[in-house]
Amino acid sequence: MRYRPFFDKKLARLGDSLVNFIVSAALTLVKGEPIGIKVSDKVLNVVYKKSYLEGRLKLPKELYGADVVEAFFGYAWLNDVVDIKWAIEVLVEDLKKNESIEEALARLVDRIFEKLEKKTFISF
Repeated sequence: MRYRPFFDKKLARLGDSLVNFIVSAALTLVKGEPIGIKVSDKVLNVVYKKSYLEGRLKLPKELYGADVVEAFFGYAWLNDVVDIKWAIEVLVEDLKKNESIEEALARLVDRIFEKLEKKTFISF
């Protein structure tokens, strides 16, 4: 069986921390005061459905969209596809346009997805 990084629970745990930090930092910059949040699985499941991920990755029965989004962030960061500062800037830009967190994160996932395809020369 081949390794499928976006279904990796360890990468999802790393990605969970990254997503929480990126969203907290972006909200802090937008609101002008320190904000620390835990992005819920409910929100991340919406992000999965609104992003390229749902159309390109069929979920195994034991995983939720939230797990895939988190593993995706972990994988992209570990493989130098996404820079944290850049991700925060992209999120700030969309949040300042009054995008919801779900919409802004889905757009960020799509932008990372495009960078990943270019870097790895693979198609999902």
